[in-house]
Amino acid sequence: MTLDQAIPLLGALLLCLLIPILIRKRAYRSFPIFFIYQIWCLSSTLSGTLAASLSQMDYVHYYVLNMTVDALFQFAVLVGLGVTVAQHNRNRSPRWFLIVLLTLPAVLLLRSFSDWSLPSDLTEFGIFYVRMQQALPVLLLAFLLALVWWSRLRRLHWPDSALHIASGLGFYFLVCLLVAVLHTHQTPGVEYHWADQAQSGSYLGVLAYWLLKLS
Repeated sequence: MTLDQAIPLLGALLLCLLIPILIRKRAYRSFPIFFIYQIWCLSSTLSGTLAASLSQMDYVHYYVLNMTVDALFQFAVLVGLGVTVAQHNRNRSPRWFLIVLLTLPAVLLLRSFSDWSLPSDLTEFGIFYVRMQQALPVLLLAFLLALVWWSRLRRLHWPDSALHIASGLGFYFLVCLLVAVLHTHQTPGVEYHWADQAQSGSYLGVLAYWLLKLS
């Protein structure tokens, strides 16, 4: 069994351990979007093993669709965390206008880490794919930073479970950002595949961290 085959199997195993813990802790009430996201991740992992038999182009299209839905879920989880923090501190709702304003400098800060060039000889779809890989971790990490800055400005306390969820997502977003920066300076080929494996491995680490902290 190769590492590429082992990673999704380990991910499915960790999710099968995590989801019952979330059910026992009634996370579907306190963190409903996060709970649904874990079910989505399990179904996505299982469907990904089936999609591996597709042609290369069909698999890339599947991967882009899966990456988009995954990012939307992650953004929704962050929004849910903002609501949870506000309610925990007896605020009816987060100040979303302020959070959006704080997101803008966070995007500029993260965007400045690289020139975000593109590898040569890419097709139009390849350019779209690489731009998505670059933009999504920047936007997600920037929004998470904005939530942290907002909570510090408002002197809000994060409940432990929300902090653990945010910490895991933040670590994963950071790894995705570093991998995206690395890919902007590579030439097309398989010699940088280890970076994608490291990104997948960091996801396994996040699942293990949630198993430890949320149980």
